Parts: sequence; structure tokens; C-alpha cells
Amino acid sequence: MKSHIRVLGIDDGPFDFGDDRAIFAGILIRLPSYMEAVSLETVEVDGKDSTERICEMVVSN
Repeated sequence: MKSHIRVLGIDDGPFDFGDDRAIFAGILIRLPSYMEAVSLETVEVDGKDSTERICEMVVSN
């Protein structure tokens, strides 16, 4: 097993269903305990752009 595995965690923030957009965060961690990057993006609520936004987040960092 590699000694420094990298893990990307993504989660959305609070939103109301009447909102047009919601914020979500991506955190890149190198195990066991080093945070490499934090990125915030927005996504359409109930939209179909989440995969595209996540890909943009990964490529830009």
C-alpha cells in the first residue's frame, strides 16, 4: 500500500429548494493527516451540472 494516499471528499452546503444555486466544498487530503487543498464551487439546485463542476474543481487544483 502507498504511504501517502490522496482522498478527495465532496459535500454540499445548506440550501433551500427555492434557491437557484448551492455551494459545495471539495477537500483534498493526503493520508494520514495532511490537508492539501480546499475548493468551493456552486452548482444548480436539482440541476445536471454537478459532474461538470466537480471535474472543473479537480482539474483546476
